[in-house]
Amino acid sequence: MATTFVGRRAELAQLTRLLRRARLVTLCGVAGVGKTRLARRVLEHAREIPVDLTVMVDLEPLDDPDALPGAVARGLGVGSCGDRTAGQGAAAEQVAAMAARLGGRRALLVLDTCDRVVDAAARLATALLRAVPGLRVLATGRQSLGVPGEHVHLVRPLPGCDAVALLRDRLGDPPGLDTEAARELCGLLDGVPLAIELAARALPGRPIRDYIAALGDGWEPAGAAPVAAADLPERHRSIRAALGWSHGLCTPRERLLWARLSVFPGDFDLAAAEHVCAGGPLPAWAVLDAIGGLVDKSVVLRADLPGAARYRLLRGVRAFGAEWLDRLGERDAVRRRHDDYRKWRIGRGER
Repeated sequence: MATTFVGRRAELAQLTRLLRRARLVTLCGVAGVGKTRLARRVLEHAREIPVDLTVMVDLEPLDDPDALPGAVARGLGVGSCGDRTAGQGAAAEQVAAMAARLGGRRALLVLDTCDRVVDAAARLATALLRAVPGLRVLATGRQSLGVPGEHVHLVRPLPGCDAVALLRDRLGDPPGLDTEAARELCGLLDGVPLAIELAARALPGRPIRDYIAALGDGWEPAGAAPVAAADLPERHRSIRAALGWSHGLCTPRERLLWARLSVFPGDFDLAAAEHVCAGGPLPAWAVLDAIGGLVDKSVVLRADLPGAARYRLLRGVRAFGAEWLDRLGERDAVRRRHDDYRKWRIGRGER
């Protein structure tokens, strides 16, 4: 895949300024929004922070929290103690070795894709920051590390002009590109870079409007096979895999709420979510915690408006939830509740 970085100039400048004063920053956002690529771009501009040493450690392969210190130690070039994973004593020894390796240098450590080892990443980042005064940590993941002093930066989808620019770039800037169709496609893909890049791989020799017609309600055509690309991590070879990764991070109640929330075509408030989505293993009192968890994991977007918070799902996230709602056999029942509730609100003159 092409590695040209498109857009986010103001965001990159903002992050550079933030890392001058903050020692722990976490990039959060929905699957495929470009957190890892933005982190790499920050590394390329690390002299502006400024730092002398940059290290990026990919945590995606890890599913054992005890293996995290060793993986980071190896990324920092620490010797044999980086292979030990057992016990608090070993972890403390690894932290001490990493601190000695970093010494008095100004360093930027990127912990990329913390999703499956969030708590371990939080503990390690805290320990290293205490031990190394000149260290800064930039983490990426669906959710924040949740530790004191952390600055969370939400990575949003690309705006329209940058989304079209990304599509054009990934297509090789073809002459005669149907700009209006490209703009429509990027809008349907919610400006999510991974969805745009996967579409660009499928588009050569195919009219954009044919691809649009095949999209359905999601971010990729129904039945689309994962792309065979060694340059992409497995979780980014299809939209289904990317969203499935997020799904796997959720609790059972969060997964159930995600599926039921898919009946909302637009934004909604907490009262609507409780009325439409509560039931069975998801009692009404648990909806608030579940929706909070989905917000934390970048599945549900929250906007704080005067008087109330409103929530929404991006198009592809909603389509993924709808598939699960079908599998659960609840589609008709939840849609009826949604229709009844909508009519009741309209009858009261409410949104």
